[in-house]
Amino acid sequence: MKKCLTALYLILCVQASFGQDTKMEILNNKLLCNVFTYGKADSTTNQFLKKHFPHLTGKKPVGIVFTPPRLAGAKNGILPMKFIKHPFFDFNIVSGQVNFQTIKNPGEPIFEVGADLYLFFANFQSADSAFNQLSQLYKQVTTKQNISIHKDYKTGKFINTQEENNVSTAFIKLSKNGTKGYKIYFTYD
Repeated sequence: MKKCLTALYLILCVQASFGQDTKMEILNNKLLCNVFTYGKADSTTNQFLKKHFPHLTGKKPVGIVFTPPRLAGAKNGILPMKFIKHPFFDFNIVSGQVNFQTIKNPGEPIFEVGADLYLFFANFQSADSAFNQLSQLYKQVTTKQNISIHKDYKTGKFINTQEENNVSTAFIKLSKNGTKGYKIYFTYD
């Protein structure tokens, strides 16, 4: 039974993957420090991945693969990867972190089921500049964009419709970070 669960776990270990990555997927991965590029992350990110998610440091799985099933007794968690300088973007940040949503099935290693990015800034000008830079990059690789400016925050929703009605969405939000400056939140599906 344990061998069957291990085999199923290996088959169902990561998000669905079909052929070539789109320009939007490449941008999403870069923004998340290339954590989902299987062996193409920078050295600091790769050290974190080797320690916590070693399957992300090998070769990219071929075909359709999914996240592991949630078994009885599984525990959800968040595991942050913190950094001071983003490896691909020259933002004027104070700090940043990729928060991995995790699942820990009994008797199995911890597994990531998603990730979000937070970038923290000392002032509005730096945060706004980064938000505008990201918005421009996403406008170049998506088919539909919606930027909303509100009194206390800005949001950007970017949608890319691919072949066979496969839709990808990226979401960026700039807001105050309590009394500590400003932050940008990024997620995608």
